[in-house]
Amino acid sequence: MKYLLLVVGIALVPFSSITAQETSKDVKEKLEITIKDSDNPDVYIDGKKYDHSIIDLLDKDKIASIDVLKGEKALKEYNAPNGVILIKTKSKNPDPVKFRFREGANNETEPLIIIDGIPTSKAHRGSSILLT
Repeated sequence: MKYLLLVVGIALVPFSSITAQETSKDVKEKLEITIKDSDNPDVYIDGKKYDHSIIDLLDKDKIASIDVLKGEKALKEYNAPNGVILIKTKSKNPDPVKFRFREGANNETEPLIIIDGIPTSKAHRGSSILLT
């Protein structure tokens, strides 16, 4: 009898974990932001200050993170006695563009031209370049 209960118990454990995984996929997060009418905190979206009423206009799907600063920290860092809401939106370009500057190029007088991977610092006026 103990052996039969053990086998049934082992068989039910994977079944219950599979159903738990399936139900968790159906749960959607709902983001709701509310501000007390008496408080008017400063709202910063991606580092730019906005009026607190912009919260109602935000697309909640484009918000990456929200941080709230209150009390002394908000007063010290942002001079905001009613607090600060810092909102970061999801980036359109996940990888920022990176520039690398070469030493030796004279940026003031002549451009650095690279043709087929070979750099040249002299621009020939009047000549045409065929790009294939």
